[in-house]
Amino acid sequence: VLQVLIASSLYGQDHEEVTPHEHENESEHSRHSISIMIGHTHIPKGFKGANNNEALIVPSWGLNYVFHINEKWAIGWLNDVEIATYVIQEQDGDIVERERPVITSLVGIFRPIKYIGLLAGFGREFEKHHSYWIFRTGVEMEFELNESWAIIPSLTYDLKEAIYDSWAIGLAVGKKF
Repeated sequence: VLQVLIASSLYGQDHEEVTPHEHENESEHSRHSISIMIGHTHIPKGFKGANNNEALIVPSWGLNYVFHINEKWAIGWLNDVEIATYVIQEQDGDIVERERPVITSLVGIFRPIKYIGLLAGFGREFEKHHSYWIFRTGVEMEFELNESWAIIPSLTYDLKEAIYDSWAIGLAVGKKF
């Protein structure tokens, strides 16, 4: 009787082998990624106080979400906040104060090769004194740490309604899911 019970329990188990191709399919299903970015933003027309001859570089933080359509294309929602108060001089000579502006943009991302992403899109810079529409373009590199984590350095350019522009360099840590 004991022998029949052991034999029937062995035949009743479902064994499933995992092939290397199935692991590849799991990573292909990781179409979503979220990342936290720290960076610095250079604002050529910006200045603090009376000294407007020095380059203005402000710290920034970002939170990004990307949906990967396939290996070559993705859609990203990029969000940054500049951690500073500064002023810019508009083309008509008006001085506009910028206090911790928040930038949000929707971009398309094209990957000509696996680790390089070219991005372009539109968004809005929100700030309590005056908000601007932006055009964003940039490049990012994705260095995978494992199947779900990556380090992502980036360089972006924002044109803010042809009033002023900014360059940002950032380093993000991303998680795919």
